[in-house]
Amino acid sequence: MQDEGVGTYFVNYIKKEIPDADVIEAGNINLSLVSEIENKDCVIFVDAIRMDYPEEFVWFEIKDKKIPVKFSFHEIGIRELIGILELMGKSPKRIFVFGIRPMSIAPGLGLSPELKEKLCFLKDIFLKYYKKL
Repeated sequence: MQDEGVGTYFVNYIKKEIPDADVIEAGNINLSLVSEIENKDCVIFVDAIRMDYPEEFVWFEIKDKKIPVKFSFHEIGIRELIGILELMGKSPKRIFVFGIRPMSIAPGLGLSPELKEKLCFLKDIFLKYYKKL
């Protein structure tokens, strides 16, 4: 699906813009991520998310390791992954989500033209929040 790949796109961008960041391209969120992010000081998830409001993105810190709703398009979402880490006592100290509204989830390769138009704006927003950490 088209814009579900925005997380992968951002990982490649972050590797170029913030070379000292420890970046993991997860593709689909799955249990193999547990060992990659356990006990980290800070983790930022970048993903296409379901949103019921008009903003093009959301940035929030997950407090008390709780996410109120399932918003991921993946079968195993961020909430489930954090729950597993919490049960193991290995949850990252701080967890953030930079969620991007997909403009199209139709079958296809690459990002939709609508989302491509917004990428410069979204990249700037991400860097602004990242620098505040």
